[in-house]
Amino acid sequence: MISDSNNTTKILVCDMDGNVHVIRLKKSQGKNGLNKVVELASICLGQLVIASCAAYLDNRVVFIGSRLAESSVIRFREEPHPETGNLFDVLETVTNIGCVTDFILVKPEAQGTQPQMIACSGYGPGTSARIIRSGIGVQETTSLDAPTGRQVFGLNSQSAAEGPHDLLVVSFLNETKVLKMEDEVGEFEDLEAVGAFVLDDATHLVAKVGGLIVQVTRKSVRAIRPGTLELVGEWFPSDRSYQIGTAAYYKNQVVVGAFDRLIIVSFLPGAPPSVQELKLDDQISAVDISSLSRGDLAEVIVAATWKMDLTLLSAPNWERAAVVDLNSDVFARSVMFYHLDNVDFVIAGLGDGTLQYFPVDKSKVKLGPSKRVTIATQPTYLKPFIARGVSSVFVCNDRPSVIHSSGGKLMFSSVNMKHIYAVCQLDTPTYPNSLAIITETGLVVGKIDEIQKLHIRAISLPGTGRRVVFQPETATYGFIVMEKPTATQYDVGGAGDGHGIDEEGFAKPDADAPMEEEAPDADLSAHYAMPAHKLLITDQTNYQIMAQFKFNKNEMSQAMVSGSLGSDPRVFYIVGTGVQKAEEKEMTSGRVIVFQYADKNLSIVSEKQMKSFTTCMKIFKDKLLMATGSSIKLMRWSEDGELVQDQVVNRFILPINFKIKGDFVLVLDLMRSVTLLVYRAAENKFDVIGEDPLPRWPLACEFVDDDIVSVADSDSNLIFLRRDLESSGTDIKDFVEVAGGNFADSISVIQKGTLLADTTAAERSFSQNALIMATQSGSIMHVLSIDENTYHILRQLSAKLINSILPFNKVSVEKYNATTSGPNKTTTKPSVGVINGDLIEVFTSMTGEEMLAAVAGVVDAQGADVTMEMVARLVEDLSRSH
Repeated sequence: MISDSNNTTKILVCDMDGNVHVIRLKKSQGKNGLNKVVELASICLGQLVIASCAAYLDNRVVFIGSRLAESSVIRFREEPHPETGNLFDVLETVTNIGCVTDFILVKPEAQGTQPQMIACSGYGPGTSARIIRSGIGVQETTSLDAPTGRQVFGLNSQSAAEGPHDLLVVSFLNETKVLKMEDEVGEFEDLEAVGAFVLDDATHLVAKVGGLIVQVTRKSVRAIRPGTLELVGEWFPSDRSYQIGTAAYYKNQVVVGAFDRLIIVSFLPGAPPSVQELKLDDQISAVDISSLSRGDLAEVIVAATWKMDLTLLSAPNWERAAVVDLNSDVFARSVMFYHLDNVDFVIAGLGDGTLQYFPVDKSKVKLGPSKRVTIATQPTYLKPFIARGVSSVFVCNDRPSVIHSSGGKLMFSSVNMKHIYAVCQLDTPTYPNSLAIITETGLVVGKIDEIQKLHIRAISLPGTGRRVVFQPETATYGFIVMEKPTATQYDVGGAGDGHGIDEEGFAKPDADAPMEEEAPDADLSAHYAMPAHKLLITDQTNYQIMAQFKFNKNEMSQAMVSGSLGSDPRVFYIVGTGVQKAEEKEMTSGRVIVFQYADKNLSIVSEKQMKSFTTCMKIFKDKLLMATGSSIKLMRWSEDGELVQDQVVNRFILPINFKIKGDFVLVLDLMRSVTLLVYRAAENKFDVIGEDPLPRWPLACEFVDDDIVSVADSDSNLIFLRRDLESSGTDIKDFVEVAGGNFADSISVIQKGTLLADTTAAERSFSQNALIMATQSGSIMHVLSIDENTYHILRQLSAKLINSILPFNKVSVEKYNATTSGPNKTTTKPSVGVINGDLIEVFTSMTGEEMLAAVAGVVDAQGADVTMEMVARLVEDLSRSH
């Protein structure tokens, strides 16, 4: 209800076609004193999504919630929208990828090492396929083919204040190049001489400090006046034989490290530049300077030395406040201060790809306990940057990442690029709010995505996506889409049925038509008619539709595969269909159509009539393996270019899916459970070697490894089964349950893989047999394999967390994630062998005292006590593995 008065009530109604209506009820007071409805009128505001709920907020603003598409916040408008024609504006959308019907994992070369998920999700208007990827993307704007540099700096050389950059300074091993931006053409010009800049030496730093341009080379610190670019002053180490190896700045001060000397040059307003020089215990490898109070003067300096330690110095005399051992065999190549909420951190990037970060105690100027994160395998350099007003840190190495904050803690998100050596901010009229990035191939200018862990992008399709496959040979995707027929076509602003329109735009019923107690049965046949199905071929890069094929009336498809058959060198899209006839309860006919996409044309190569609906197909041993009707059939490709039946397995009721691992085929029967087949190539036949004796109403399945399979059922259970090889008496071994849990959401698709690129040994061990799953409500789940000792520790930790965290304090450990079954889901079985990762990750957001309480009494598989640091490192490794 969106308004109510004595005479009129207006109700918002959303129908099954995604149309948004307002129903107006006019009322009058009857003889008994009660209001009665005397007129009903309606107006169609436009089409949005198939709604699950609606709530009127205020001031003509309504929330439309949907389980089948994105939810929206809309505001009514007086006139139709000039583009959509709707009588409302969409103010905000809430991303929802449910329900997922299919997805694939691909790793396009353009995305570097980062896999991404292409998912078919949703239903009805407003739905689309989705690109889902983890980590952070850099959208390349332009690139320069140039030798690989080691440092890069953006600079405004014309004014003392910060402003749009006109120069890009790139440092190499023994020289420096200055590139000038040509705004008219958006290109960079290599300058042979630039004022007082030194170009015949490497540059460690170029920055605006105290209104001057400061260039730090291996020999000196040089101050250059903006505009004229003339030299203002130059400062050298006291021993000029010492080369400067590192530099950093903060507002009006520069600090450099030259062998074991620390030199601070201050450019304070109204005073001449001053220099302070200190001697440390060993050679300095990295340095940074900052203010913990965010004042104009620096208060702390952190220096990393070749003794594999960090030295913290405090102003004004730069006395040594703390020395921390890195407990490493390699020294830090980069070190910096990073401010997160109300906490300051010191982050050190080591030479082996490891990061260590320490909280800073501001009152005592001390470093707290460190945490170690293995990001890559090669030396790591830290570069701060600001994107969309948020300060973050770019981690430059062979596995680049971005450090950012989320929920009050440091997060590490991978970047979809390969080796990165250096990064800097670049803000020019041609390339605003961009980054200049030095890679193995040269200099790249691009924009970084919004910094978050998961990125979702919509792909517009003319219909609801049901199946998707990737064909790398042609760099295309194949989509099966369906178009839902609409029962009634409404005109925006009316009912579309010829009724009169009143002054408010509502469609009025005929004046002579009496109000009926019950509306006559509506013709809903259009809602139950078979949707039209199409095959779409889209470009891999821009997802533009390159070709399409529309199937016959009442012909539907939910099986598609891409690959080659037999010795034929061509690559095909193969689609299985079924024809639904009005007089038949089950489909008794269908087709298997072999398409070839070449030269931007989609052509039919072969077509085979089937006597049932094909529900799944995959390429197996250069043949086509498919589930059709109640059988699993193996089809070979003849020399004449026809599909010929080779083998058939008839022991199923309704096989809807299967997975392949080597010679093994795991068949999912909707009416039973899973059956394991093995293909005997020498005999060209399938043998049944395993089956689940319990009927589970399964929805999805996948191999975990050679011994274990996973099954998701309609009761939202995720079950792991292993063949009982120790049983005797038959060659067909029963599957026995070894682990399982309930996650309150039906899993619709399971695939092997992960959204993360392999980075560290720990992450590779966790993701070795990883599964990725999509649910009907739109969740993406990762299942990681862990060893027995890790499971033993996490099982105890999860039990303590359940008992101590408020949302779970009334749920017993036995019931949490317990599997359910039975007609009313009343039969429960405790969760075994499964750890809830979302619950475990709560540990990282606890305070130190809460962490100590949570690990108290937790022991490993050998009975030894585990420390808080051990558990924290384990949980952080797991959290970065998904």
